[in-house]
This record gives sequence, structure tokens and C-alpha cells, in this order.
Amino acid sequence: MASTRLSEQLLAHAAKVGAKVIAIGDPTIASVRAGGWLRTIAERLGGTADGVMRQRDPAERLALAAATRR
Repeated sequence: MASTRLSEQLLAHAAKVGAKVIAIGDPTIASVRAGGWLRTIAERLGGTADGVMRQRDPAERLALAAATRR
């Protein structure tokens, strides 16, 4: 898990350039440094992943397909 401070920098940069960040994690694994932001967000907003999420945006599907071709 990424630390809270490092994650804040990443999220701030993503917001600045208009990028999308998808945060995933395992609630049983803690950050090596000060962390816990992902768990806190999930608790406050009720965010859980009960299954696999696929890309819904056609452009994202194309980008993923292009990135995974060998």
C-alpha cells in the first residue's frame, strides 16, 4: 500500500492533469509508512469491490487492449 503522503501527491498531480486514478487495495495489508487513507475512504463512502470491474468506457477498453498485446 502506498503511504498517505505519496498518494496525496499522486492524486494531486492526477487532478492537475485530468488523469483518472483507480485505487485498489487489500484491507488486510497496511502501508509500510503512514497510511490508511484507502481504508478510511472506503469506510466513509462505503466503497467495496465485490467482483471484477471491467472498463466501461470504450476508449479505455481500446487502451487496455493495446497495452496488453504482445
